[in-house]
Amino acid sequence: MTHIKDVVAEIIELARPKLFECLNLAADEVRFRLDGMEQFTEELVRELHEELFGLVVEWVSKRAEALAGTCRLCGKRTRRETKAVEVKLKRFTATVKAVRYRCRECKTSRSPIREWLGLESGMTSGGLDRALTALTSQMSFGEAVEQLEEQHGHSLDRTTAERRTYAVGKEAMEFLQERRDARKNELLDAVGERRGVEQVIVQMDGGGVPVGELERPARDETTERTPVRNLPKGRRSRTKREVRVCMAWEHGRVEAEVVDLHIAPHNRTEVSGERLHHVALEAGAGENTRIHCVCDMASWHRDQFEEQFSAYKNRSLCADFYHTLEYIAQAGPGVVPEEEERKKWLAVQAQRLKEGDREAILQALGEHHCKDGRCPKTDDGKCAVVAARRYLKKYGQYMDYPRFIREGLPIGSGAVEGRIRHLVRRRLDVPATWRERNLHPILALISIRESGQWDAFWTWLDKRDRQRFRDRLRGKGLNKFRGKLPTPTPSHHGASERVDFDAPFDPHTELGLPMMH
Repeated sequence: MTHIKDVVAEIIELARPKLFECLNLAADEVRFRLDGMEQFTEELVRELHEELFGLVVEWVSKRAEALAGTCRLCGKRTRRETKAVEVKLKRFTATVKAVRYRCRECKTSRSPIREWLGLESGMTSGGLDRALTALTSQMSFGEAVEQLEEQHGHSLDRTTAERRTYAVGKEAMEFLQERRDARKNELLDAVGERRGVEQVIVQMDGGGVPVGELERPARDETTERTPVRNLPKGRRSRTKREVRVCMAWEHGRVEAEVVDLHIAPHNRTEVSGERLHHVALEAGAGENTRIHCVCDMASWHRDQFEEQFSAYKNRSLCADFYHTLEYIAQAGPGVVPEEEERKKWLAVQAQRLKEGDREAILQALGEHHCKDGRCPKTDDGKCAVVAARRYLKKYGQYMDYPRFIREGLPIGSGAVEGRIRHLVRRRLDVPATWRERNLHPILALISIRESGQWDAFWTWLDKRDRQRFRDRLRGKGLNKFRGKLPTPTPSHHGASERVDFDAPFDPHTELGLPMMH
């Protein structure tokens, strides 16, 4: 960093006279107004950024010429084939000239710039990917493109935004899988009691998301065609899949929530149970930890909680207070017809519920008798009063609200319901339909962002990109030469081929960089 500061200081010193001259000629609203000054410097930075990037590319091109301009096998000058490749950076799109050097004598070819940068058409930088996915994980692709231009001044088409989001999302899926595997290995390798935090709260719920696959008819079955590719117009089937949200946090530290969004395979509720256990471990759960779960008493909620946390002696399962109260409220018109009186009646039942007096509530609901089909109905057409009585009796063992309140534990699942409302319904429950395979990357990105692992993910991704760079220099992932290579002969310029690919990577040897002391 010291070298970079020296370069910046020299640039500033050289630019100072020209900068002051430019300011002397600028309008007063530019040089004496805060917003004007900011716009002026931002424009300078943008222009400087593009010019500096061009200089770096020029330096890299000279290195490539020095490395491959002469054949390493026969020592003769190579033939050059240039192809311009666009790369999209965080604030602008740049053009890199990728030169391929071919030796007619040895029938070999090499493109150092492609090897170093991993160039491909339309590639994007990590800075752009990070800025983009931070937006697309919270809003639609169209809105994200607009915000990207607003915040960074870079215009990007929606298709590119969608494609890059899914690509980064697949990396996010691998990142999360590595963390799950690491937690699982910690459990298997643990010796003795595995200590954790004192209390962990877990919650789970789900929300529907539209999914479907595009089905195109045969060409001879329809005359309707798409405008660009001239393909038969298809129809996308539409159904709903449940996106499940599991979350956990150390009691008293709501800001450190760990969130997991996923779509479990059909009839595989154990997948959601394992994800719930994982977020509890990420939140600091150990064998000594008190696990407290609040849910709406769906069958897979109860079963998976008991299955995944059976080893935790200190655990409790709580029926969501507000979900229970909703059952009672739906039954209210069948007991108290008058609306004003019903509000007072419901307040009394809520107080009784908090005090643990379920018998009094059941007695109040018992005053209703189904007559003439006038009783209030649930969504499935059944008597709401009967449904409320059944719910209170069936799940009464999970309604120990006085104890939970006394111990300072939550009795409502508002945290996870808020995630369903803001993440699932607002971001994913769209008028169009998702391909299910595209939902998984999006859910992984949202999970990472909501769990406070965003920086850790991009650090992990940068480390992976560095490894891919080293692999490219060793020939991994590159197109292999097909044909018979001639026997290497000593170069007239003293160059030699690197044969031992398993030896440690030395950038000074590979890139011809000078040694630094």
